[in-house]
Amino acid sequence: MASKTNIETRGVPADRARLILTGVWFGGGVVCFIILLAQSIGQFYIGADENRTAEAWFWFEPHWLPTAGLIVSVWCAKAFRPQWDAVRLNRGFFWICVSLASLYMLLLAATLLLIPVYLSASTPEEFVPAIFDYLTLSNSWLGLVQALAATVMGALFISGAPGPSQTGDSASPGSG
Repeated sequence: MASKTNIETRGVPADRARLILTGVWFGGGVVCFIILLAQSIGQFYIGADENRTAEAWFWFEPHWLPTAGLIVSVWCAKAFRPQWDAVRLNRGFFWICVSLASLYMLLLAATLLLIPVYLSASTPEEFVPAIFDYLTLSNSWLGLVQALAATVMGALFISGAPGPSQTGDSASPGSG
């Protein structure tokens, strides 16, 4: 009888890992949504002669929505494919995923919360343009961390997914 590997006995179940990361991503997204909603209601993005509230929401969407879409699509696929393998993940990899996702969500929320600090050097007439200069600048650090977080989360979320030969589909890739 073959002995079980360390990952098989001590690894994190993939379903549990997916659930925890879903909580991190959607929990952080809700916090950012509430911050942005409060800033919108408080007319934070309205200048003397312009309303750029929609632009603030457009800035937020690509920072959160693509990975949220990946998460939802994997949960949907898993619901319709009961043969999805119940794999266990290396704990180190799991904690890298959680750490990067958490760091990214903290940076995203902090970026929104620190707008007043950035504006402290601006005159009231410069507030709205200064906000969008800051949000554009924030893409530099957010993009780097988002790329890493989304990459490891994508790998984790599809772990254990059935390949073409396991789905029961008669068509194979490249045939047709």
